[in-house]
Amino acid sequence: MRRLLPALLFALVGCQTAPPPYQPLSVVFESDPAILRGAWQAAPTAGNLSGQALHLDLTATYDTRDHYGVIGTGTLGGRPVAVVGSVSGNTVVEFIHAQTSLHAQTSLAPLSTATLLLSAASQMAPPQTHPLQAEIGLKCVLYVATAWSCSASANWSDSFPLTKDNP
Repeated sequence: MRRLLPALLFALVGCQTAPPPYQPLSVVFESDPAILRGAWQAAPTAGNLSGQALHLDLTATYDTRDHYGVIGTGTLGGRPVAVVGSVSGNTVVEFIHAQTSLHAQTSLAPLSTATLLLSAASQMAPPQTHPLQAEIGLKCVLYVATAWSCSASANWSDSFPLTKDNP
């Protein structure tokens, strides 16, 4: 009997089933409130953006199931800016179209990341009068359906919320 016990344990451990394959969270690209489209705002409180209100009007363009592009315009400290960027689902979120949605999540999980580049909308503005003397990158992580936590390239350690206007 003692000789059978190790063999029995080995058989039981060896018979465990493999975990099911990983399935990314599906969100509907056209309707999810966290998709970076429409009006967004921020009020950075640290770094070189501190005290300069940021308002963005963004358009999202579907690229693939795990990526979409973002373009738009806005203001930083009352001065016009142009915005270009992208959002990645990081293999844990997939962006699907409404007609392919069977069991889509109602809200995007806090697993997506966005990279946005702000640049002066007009190169005619003298550098000393425009808050963007150079392009500023923003890296953002979604933390609730209508808010992203962003950091500016000038100071990655200071983050500020980017929230949807009138969610």
